[in-house]
Amino acid sequence: MKEKEELSLRVYEKNAEAIRFYTNNSFKIKTKELDENTGEYEYLMKWNFKGK
Repeated sequence: MKEKEELSLRVYEKNAEAIRFYTNNSFKIKTKELDENTGEYEYLMKWNFKGK
């Protein structure tokens, strides 16, 4: 089975607990965008395998 080299997710800016969890687990914030469906700002966060 091939391992993933990158994972990405979106999390609402107001969800500080989730952002803290993901940043503590090596995810990096890449962009901040407005979710037009909810009117909430969200971050695109990415994790890269350290060996790559």
